[in-house]
Amino acid sequence: MRATRNLDWDESRALAVKAIWALGAIPGSEAQEALKRLCDDDSEIVRENAVRQLVRRDEH
Repeated sequence: MRATRNLDWDESRALAVKAIWALGAIPGSEAQEALKRLCDDDSEIVRENAVRQLVRRDEH
């Protein structure tokens, strides 16, 4: 989650999204909770990708 908050957004958009995708691939409640917290992020892109990963997790 820190990877999405501690970098200059213009330079790290792809990294932040990849970090969210990685969280989506990690099994367990800790990753699930991290994604849920990212759904409240200030960035629309972060929020949207966190929601997508949560939906994807529910489908599997």
